[in-house]
Amino acid sequence: MVSGYLRVIQVYAPTTAHTDDEYYEFLDHVMEALNARSSASSRKKCTKIVIGDFNAMVGCGNAEEQYIGPYGLGVHNQRGNILAHFCCETHLHVMNNHFQKKTNFEEMDVDLPKYEDKKCYRLSRSTVGFSLVSKALRESLEANIERKHLSRTTSHLQWKKYPKSPPNEQDLHKTVEATKKERWNDCKNFC
Repeated sequence: MVSGYLRVIQVYAPTTAHTDDEYYEFLDHVMEALNARSSASSRKKCTKIVIGDFNAMVGCGNAEEQYIGPYGLGVHNQRGNILAHFCCETHLHVMNNHFQKKTNFEEMDVDLPKYEDKKCYRLSRSTVGFSLVSKALRESLEANIERKHLSRTTSHLQWKKYPKSPPNEQDLHKTVEATKKERWNDCKNFC
């Protein structure tokens, strides 16, 4: 069961026309957003999701890359390596790659050598849009990802219900006084 607050961050990374330094700066901004504290989230656990176009190809993960997943499209590129390292640092999982995608080899016009691992080699297309989620959500997600630049993820979350605490007398008194002042000011402005 997932409890606490949900923080969703939507991103669009710099394209390959930008330098790697700009990409690192972008990831620093994402890291700041992930680590930002709000008054509500500081009291309870915050579950994090980062979705968007990362302009990186992470390909298929291997045993050491537990955060990448075994069903990626294409192969790693430099930005993909940077993103994979970012996922390891932040403990976020690339959920697109944890689900097997349908592949129709007849449509691809690619000759697959018999000795090649079809799981990683099979697709000439690639994915640059990803859903990165924290470990708490990893087991409760299922995805439907079929096209380039389009990722749809469905989450089945069960949020814990907390009973509402009664307001304390001091807060109630402040609210009543503020309401009285607002009404008095409205009357003065009306006249």
